[in-house]
Amino acid sequence: MGQVKAESKGFLFGVGHAMCDVSVRLDNEGWAAFEKEFGFAANIRPHHIDIEAALKALDFIEKLAGGGHADLIYSAGGSALNAVRAASMLGARASFAGCIGDDALGDTIVNDFEASGVRSLIERQEGGHTGVFCTVRHGGRSEDSAPEALPIIFASPASARKIREMPLASLVPEGPGIVHTEGLLADSGSLLEGVFQRAKEKGLAVSIDLVSAEIARRYRAPILNLIDRFADFVFCTKAEFEALGADIARMRPDVAWIVKADKEGVDCYFQGGSAHEEAPAGLVIDDLGAGDAFAGAFLYGRILGWPLKACMKLGSVAAACALRAKGSVPDAACMRLLREAILADKGSFFLH
Repeated sequence: MGQVKAESKGFLFGVGHAMCDVSVRLDNEGWAAFEKEFGFAANIRPHHIDIEAALKALDFIEKLAGGGHADLIYSAGGSALNAVRAASMLGARASFAGCIGDDALGDTIVNDFEASGVRSLIERQEGGHTGVFCTVRHGGRSEDSAPEALPIIFASPASARKIREMPLASLVPEGPGIVHTEGLLADSGSLLEGVFQRAKEKGLAVSIDLVSAEIARRYRAPILNLIDRFADFVFCTKAEFEALGADIARMRPDVAWIVKADKEGVDCYFQGGSAHEEAPAGLVIDDLGAGDAFAGAFLYGRILGWPLKACMKLGSVAAACALRAKGSVPDAACMRLLREAILADKGSFFLH
């Protein structure tokens, strides 16, 4: 199969909802108070609420934290944003386009970009609110990765949806590289088509993460059409893949379908064949953003010219770095070691 090289052959450009991820852990008293105040059901994931309700819930959590009942972390989030940040942490030339509000949550995203080296093509909406994706968990997490209760998740895209008003096709950089987008934007008619068309005109590869089973089901026909015409890589969970109902055998064989199944690992279907990568083993502190870290690292491997199997292994290691960190940002020390391994051209690990 040859030797893996760490010579960059392009960039990764992300397009999607820019959200502020909030990862919360509540003690028993805090959990009881939160449940009593808001009554969210853990089996609905996520609760889609308006931004005023989301900010009210965050304010309540902040007060719990002030009383010593909550541990919380704010970070930049959103599927494509998380993937681009992970790739940048590994050494990719990365940029991202999206919309945020003119508020403190938006400042969190801007500061995150500066720290991770992602080039920002974000627009700030004057007077707008930054989107929120909040995961609330009950209690601590032990090092034995024992199961825990389902978290409560609530989300409000707010200004993130304003990306649909941006001239996204004009922002696509000159190649070579990969454009990575979210299926959430499939509700906007020709928006993704314009981005993908411009990417192909510039000789770029196209990647899409379905993100939502509901969106995959609701916009099945246009998403399948976009994939068959433009996509080189499709990322999805098993539930999203089933919701989309794609008959891979009847679609272009050169599309790489990367299907994530949590503890069952990841499967890649390409050119009539398949490859499997086991789920990363080890400590799990927070699973937020692990699948996105996989996608970002996988795509960086392709930018480096690596074969798909090596990209899957790289993605799995990056996902492990995310699982061992609080919040949606992968563990920096873990990612730094992985980056050093790539730069040292330790290809035998990823190829075998």
